[in-house]
Amino acid sequence: MNFYNGDILRKAIVPTCIILALASLICFFVAKEYLTKQRADTLNKLANKNAKQQEVQTEEGAVVSEERLTMNDTVLLLKKDLDKKELTLKNIEGGSEKVLTFDGTTKISTKRGGALTASELNVGEMYDITFTTYNHAISEISQATSVWSNKNITNYEIDDKARTIKVGDDLFELRKDIVVVSEDKLAEVMDITALDSITLYGIDKSVYSIIINSGHGYIRVTNDSYFVGGWIEIGQDIIKVLTEDMLIPVPEGRYDIKVTHKGYVGRDTIDVNRDKETKLDLSKVDIEEVAIGHVKFNVTPDYGQLYVDGLMTDFDERVPLEYGIHSVRAELAGYETVSFNIKVGSELANVDVELEKEEVSDSSSSTSSSSSDLPNSQNTAIPNDSQTGATTSSSSENVNSGNTVLSDNKKIFVEGPAGAEVYLDGTYIGVAPCNTNKVTGSHTITLAKSGCETKSYTINVSTDGNDLTLSFSDLTKTGAEN
Repeated sequence: MNFYNGDILRKAIVPTCIILALASLICFFVAKEYLTKQRADTLNKLANKNAKQQEVQTEEGAVVSEERLTMNDTVLLLKKDLDKKELTLKNIEGGSEKVLTFDGTTKISTKRGGALTASELNVGEMYDITFTTYNHAISEISQATSVWSNKNITNYEIDDKARTIKVGDDLFELRKDIVVVSEDKLAEVMDITALDSITLYGIDKSVYSIIINSGHGYIRVTNDSYFVGGWIEIGQDIIKVLTEDMLIPVPEGRYDIKVTHKGYVGRDTIDVNRDKETKLDLSKVDIEEVAIGHVKFNVTPDYGQLYVDGLMTDFDERVPLEYGIHSVRAELAGYETVSFNIKVGSELANVDVELEKEEVSDSSSSTSSSSSDLPNSQNTAIPNDSQTGATTSSSSENVNSGNTVLSDNKKIFVEGPAGAEVYLDGTYIGVAPCNTNKVTGSHTITLAKSGCETKSYTINVSTDGNDLTLSFSDLTKTGAEN
């Protein structure tokens, strides 16, 4: 009985094994075929992508390959929106503006290939880009290789009429479509004053864009009646005779202010923001009595006449003068008059003054430099170090008030905008239309009006012997009274 059962079991196992083997073989071939097909599909997709053979439809309806829609361009950046990941650009040779997008795959680099972030792209700078026209996406953007830059310059002269800018001894053309940028916003060439620090971008001798790195603001002096006729010092570089109702344009920044008059000095510290007015209330400044320095004037010839602050002064002995700024004039018949300012800052000071005979024609000599100041201030000429003596650096300091010449009987007329307060280099002229004596050279005209933004312009006044008439655009309303 057991033998019979074992024989049956063996007969059943053999066919079962055969069936299982066949089934495994079938599964193997099916799986192999499936994997082969999947691999072929993947390779086809990669090939299509690498060759960029996928067809797309343009806005005009034409069906072309993506490869044909990729373009290169050199552009100016006019606006950036980091939230929307959009850049507003314009071809450097003109044309309409276009808005292109960027994302995490966009390659952003410096001129030399270093990595940049989108936030480091500067409005007003020039870039080389690669982009796809059908979806306006930027694949690469880098600082333009053909472009030069001159950064953070302060010594320059702009002639808006001639469309030129002079930097040192180099003269450049300002393109008609030049882009000017202040705080990432578009501005105009006339918005730039000599007080601003700027960066230029150009090709060859043409300037394509100007970025105002550091602009200017204004100090409005109030409650000034006691100090009128004295001096105001703003930081280390700006020194002026204090007149009524001054509105002084200065580079933006923090300043230590000092005003001196009638034996007293007032001090304050203020912050000046770009395009904004900051009030200097002289009724609230800390006032202290001024110290006295003793100045020895060595006048050659020694029989010349010496005037200090407009008063004839005996210079045989040291002259007691308050700490601060004083105007000095020396004159003698048959000699060139010498005028200059000194700043007394210690107990003892020596000042050498040498008069030269009138036949000396070199007006640029150290002892007879011709110059003048603004209306309501004194004409001055600044002596060089040989005039001020060995103790000048530690005890007194020359104060340069400019080298312009007041033209007799000629006027600067400011016709508009009507009703605006007009200031010439901070000194109040009147309400437009108004006029003042013509002062040649480079100057700053400031316009102010209640409810409007204060505005400054740089003007170049020539020695053509004629009156000068100016008219400016209306001031932009702020929407609120000052």
